[in-house]
Amino acid sequence: MRRNRVSCRWWCLTLLVVGAATTFAANAALADIVQYAITSDTQLDSRDPAFNFGLSTSAKVVVNGTDGSIARAVFQIPDEVWDTPGTIVSAKVYFYVWNDQTLGRDVRLHPLTQEFVEGSGKGSATGDGATWLTRDGANAWNTAGGDYDPLVGVDAIKPSEGFGWFTWDITSLWNDTNLRSFGAILKMSDESDPEYPNQPRAPLTSSESTQYPCPYVEVSSVPEPGSGMLFLAGNALLVGLILRRRRL
Repeated sequence: MRRNRVSCRWWCLTLLVVGAATTFAANAALADIVQYAITSDTQLDSRDPAFNFGLSTSAKVVVNGTDGSIARAVFQIPDEVWDTPGTIVSAKVYFYVWNDQTLGRDVRLHPLTQEFVEGSGKGSATGDGATWLTRDGANAWNTAGGDYDPLVGVDAIKPSEGFGWFTWDITSLWNDTNLRSFGAILKMSDESDPEYPNQPRAPLTSSESTQYPCPYVEVSSVPEPGSGMLFLAGNALLVGLILRRRRL
């Protein structure tokens, strides 16, 4: 009798372990990874405060030690991102950089607190898009250089080779109202004067680029409820019934 009890418990434990392993495998198999192209982005540059860069092929983040100017990039997250079904596992923003010269400074992502218009400029005063001074060519930012939440943000994960993808994990910001409504700004976390002739910079590729990969948002999600969890719940119920039957 004792041997049968031990055998039964061992079998039940094995069943639970197999169920747990199957759960992880099922969730991994069900994970859906989708990439959404970023189509609205531009550069804000204090060196040319009235210029719009909406159709430029780059959106640079710079702290210029030669003239004291600062450049930042702003972008909108596609609406489709927020409609991703299921449970969100991760969400990341990708911008390609062809020559990382940040010189040890971080490039930080902050949610914007006002909307902006991309504009049609290529480093020109078009009057129809965001500039260092305005969010749409006419209406001023509350603070020159873009309005953003300084208390919320994430730093980039940078490529080790000096070129490649800068990545920002925005999973923790998934429910941030400002990020959803207005998009984000990319700026050096340290914008203090690097002194002449230093120019810490990240030349990000914009959505207009034809030479380098364009920016995008990648979302990984699993359906609700995951079939793996249902499988494990079924196993637990089965084990309970077996143990109850043996006690009877």
